[in-house]
Amino acid sequence: MSRFVSRPSARVALVVPLFLMLAVCGVYAWQEGGNPELADQMSVMRRSMRGLRRSIDKPEMNAKSIEMVVAMQDATQKAKAMEPTKAKGMEGAKKTKFVAEYRAEMIDLQKVLLDFERHLVKGDNKKARKVYDGLKDIQSKAHEKFQN
Repeated sequence: MSRFVSRPSARVALVVPLFLMLAVCGVYAWQEGGNPELADQMSVMRRSMRGLRRSIDKPEMNAKSIEMVVAMQDATQKAKAMEPTKAKGMEGAKKTKFVAEYRAEMIDLQKVLLDFERHLVKGDNKKARKVYDGLKDIQSKAHEKFQN
């Protein structure tokens, strides 16, 4: 073992960040009703939205912005096949209808994300900004409807 890791303060410096990371992941999983896979996809969306907040108005950062939008598209595709948190307590036709509504909303989100990417590819950051601002509203309404 290296001298660095054998020192107690060094072990703490390694363990504390790992513990915090696991705790944060646990909180997201709990918020998503214990569905860690869905929590992972929502985490990708949150991180991308934060990054886009800093890059969306900077044409020189469009390549990075596009990467984040594509990550959101991928996360949306994966999350679309999962059940939303509120569906866990439902049964029968009510659950089927609720999950279908969720999937339809995710498809609409995919369309918005494709438009977002198109604006960035064309270098139209003003239109991309409008889409980004609209995404925040979409997120709020969807979370209200599909989360506990």
